[in-house]
Amino acid sequence: MKRFSQYGLMKKAFEKLKVDRNTIARTAVIAELFLTFPDRFKELNREHDDKIADCAERCRNAITKDMAEVITENKKKGKLLPIMYKYT
Repeated sequence: MKRFSQYGLMKKAFEKLKVDRNTIARTAVIAELFLTFPDRFKELNREHDDKIADCAERCRNAITKDMAEVITENKKKGKLLPIMYKYT
């Protein structure tokens, strides 16, 4: 978020951080759930040897329609990266 705010474009921010945009897009749901619904995030059964993709999928599946609406509102307010995808 800091780099995005600084550069104003996700592409430029990701380039500066040397991170692929698709990597961020596929895993952003982890941060979205962690930041917006930390209690729900803690409830997820996570294993230490988990793949990031598996964690992202569990987070995506844990998000209800109501939760997705709150996350979308936070994106509109600039509290989360404006990466859009279907949660449910």
